Amino acid sequence: MPSPRQLHAAGASNGSTGAVDGVETLATPSSTPNPGVPSVLTKLQKWGDYAAIGEPVHPTRFLPCKTPLSQRIIDSWSMSAPPAHPLTVASLLAGQTADGRA
Repeated sequence: MPSPRQLHAAGASNGSTGAVDGVETLATPSSTPNPGVPSVLTKLQKWGDYAAIGEPVHPTRFLPCKTPLSQRIIDSWSMSAPPAHPLTVASLLAGQTADGRA
């Protein structure tokens, strides 16, 4: 059975759908970016602009938040800039306790 990479290459060779060893392949997307559709990179950069924790959704107790990072990840951060809104389980619980929600 061909690997996903082989299937992708087979579909890319002619730019259309087809079958490789009986397995259907899909056409590859255009390499030309669509200016009206945000790229993954722009979505990730925008994600950093959002606060780590939102306000509760009333009348529920649902609290929208980013997934907390482990303290180990924060301590070993190797990127040039630290996370703009670091969130750990400890800081999430401390913040909720301070807001009277814990």
